[in-house]
Amino acid sequence: MGNANVTLSVATRQVSISGDGIKAVFTVDVVGVNVTRFGRVVYGTGSVELGGVSYTAKSVAGFLGGDAARFTIYTGNAIIKIRYHNGMYYAVVKPLDTAGYQRFNGTATLTVT
Repeated sequence: MGNANVTLSVATRQVSISGDGIKAVFTVDVVGVNVTRFGRVVYGTGSVELGGVSYTAKSVAGFLGGDAARFTIYTGNAIIKIRYHNGMYYAVVKPLDTAGYQRFNGTATLTVT
């Protein structure tokens, strides 16, 4: 086995996905080798609006990289999954107290600062 000397960094980033039917704003902690562009989201808070309904994120986890992102958001009464890639997003809202789910998709812009 080779040397496993990899330095991981942690950075707090502001992430927003806004566009056709979505407005998501998160403050997340990203862990990775180059956290300016890529990394695992290990903690986050914020809000999501999908289809005119607003949700408050109690926890956010996932992955952030280049022009792509994948988030799992827990709101207390729903699980929301959001995938973003190259100007398009796909989201699913699964309420925890009822059967079924809602799907959303469209064009959007990802901003990371």
